[in-house]
Amino acid sequence: MLREILIYRQGKARDGGRRGARGRKLTDEGKRDAQRMGVWLDRNGLVPDQIYSSNSFRARSTANNCCKAANLGVAEVILDADLYRAGRKNLIGFLRNLPEQTKRVMIVGHNPGLEKLVNYLGRTSDKDSAVEMDAGSLAHLRFTGGWQNLDKGCAQMIHLVHPRQLPEKFPYPTPDGPEQRLRPAYYYSQSAVVPFRKRKGKLEILLVTSGGGKKWIIPKGIHDPGITAQDSAAKEAFEEAGVLGTVLDCKLGQYAYSKWGATCEVVVFPMEVTRELPSSQWDESHRDRRWLPVKKAAKLISNDDIKLIVKSLPDCLGDCG
Repeated sequence: MLREILIYRQGKARDGGRRGARGRKLTDEGKRDAQRMGVWLDRNGLVPDQIYSSNSFRARSTANNCCKAANLGVAEVILDADLYRAGRKNLIGFLRNLPEQTKRVMIVGHNPGLEKLVNYLGRTSDKDSAVEMDAGSLAHLRFTGGWQNLDKGCAQMIHLVHPRQLPEKFPYPTPDGPEQRLRPAYYYSQSAVVPFRKRKGKLEILLVTSGGGKKWIIPKGIHDPGITAQDSAAKEAFEEAGVLGTVLDCKLGQYAYSKWGATCEVVVFPMEVTRELPSSQWDESHRDRRWLPVKKAAKLISNDDIKLIVKSLPDCLGDCG
């Protein structure tokens, strides 16, 4: 059986600081490189069957950004602490224990282990030039046989892709789309919620301030691949407003706005809040949040489209009920 291995070194990362080496975050360049690699995999028909990543923050972020740009959900990524700082022998052992039904696997990890693994599997002679795995590089190897038969020089190097070789812009709306944009295609489809509750029989809406603290907004974000628009919106409500609840199936409205050189389309859902996290458990507690009656909430919102959507909440809840 023909099998393929995608050996992917994590992208460029910042210094760890207080987070330590395992907690280092990707730079903006490292994040964008991972997204470009995901588009490359999708375009070349190399989306993996299984994805394993070191549990370091930078490796996990590399895997997640790559997968989303390849139109996969992050739930596909399996974290394995043993891949952090794994040496060549440990990586070979890991691959030999893969399920036989796996045809194409991707491993996201770190040097020097990955670089040694690529050279061990893909060099048929010590006279062959050694492969160097820069940050964000991906090696595509192919071999015939079972995983347990992996050995020195058994694989053929098909591709060695460095981030600098990939196009700077992203195709839209598909991997072969004619338009080129500043961000991956999925960035331009977004979802939002209007969080609500009933207090003493009266309907109230929760608004939060924007990241800069200058505007009152509703929770909104990119609709990530692999999950529904409602689940994506609930995720944004948790992160931006620190609330949990039920996102209703009925669509409250939609609007568009300009960002990243194009138009983003946003679908808005009502969300009944069942729990509000205390500030100590809310990661974005630098924001302000405020419960308000519908009309007062609408007055604080500067975007006219969102203002109309918020005002329509009572009628929408009546239709949903």
